[in-house]
Amino acid sequence: MEELLHELLHALLDTINVFLVIFLLYILLSFIEDKITKKFEKSSKFSPIYGALIGIIPQCGFSIVSSDLYRKKNISLGTLLAVFIVCSDEAIPIFLSHPDKALSVIPLLIIKLITAIIFGYLIDFILLKHQEIKE
Repeated sequence: MEELLHELLHALLDTINVFLVIFLLYILLSFIEDKITKKFEKSSKFSPIYGALIGIIPQCGFSIVSSDLYRKKNISLGTLLAVFIVCSDEAIPIFLSHPDKALSVIPLLIIKLITAIIFGYLIDFILLKHQEIKE
């Protein structure tokens, strides 16, 4: 029973730490949202690249912020998906916690970055073509 309480306490502390980091990041990004929005505007040719590059930072919480930017119609669906794809791996912290496996993170990050950018542009292209057909 004592071990269980010890593990629950550690899980609670880890959860609080993650929450605080994401909360602080969210507050920071809300102050600089205008500058970010200009970089990620729907009309920007480089939005999926910017989204993927920022989202590649492990455990940065940018996927939460990008969801809010998409909700406010500041970024395209392709940019949002690029961020989600590049942020979608919990293996990175595990690899980084083992020094002998740390170098295996580099090819993983490169593959994720390339995949996110390709799919981001592909989604934006498909939606643009779909919109042109409707008009």
